[in-house]
Amino acid sequence: MKKLIVISFICIIFLNVLSKFIFTNYDLFNMMLVNFSILSSGVLLYCLAVGKINDAYKIGLSFFYLFLLLVKFIISLLSHSTIENNYYFIVLLLIFISEVIFLLIVRYMKKHV
Repeated sequence: MKKLIVISFICIIFLNVLSKFIFTNYDLFNMMLVNFSILSSGVLLYCLAVGKINDAYKIGLSFFYLFLLLVKFIISLLSHSTIENNYYFIVLLLIFISEVIFLLIVRYMKKHV
């Protein structure tokens, strides 16, 4: 399962980089945001798979992270090509921070509850 997560997310990032070369109007900043979104979700899913957490939390958070990956992907594509006054970028950072907080809460609950 862990190898499948790593290989699939590497393939998705490769396809995203390849699409930058195919579509000339695909901005570099947006491509980097999409790559960050894919990479961050991949790393969080890998940490979820490796961690010793209850299976219910793993299943729930896996679906939640995949849904948020889709949301982050769409927001990254809609984002402006500069970081100045870019509210989409702020939303992406807030989603990423909330994902990390969810993972930390689940790990804390496993140890102390």
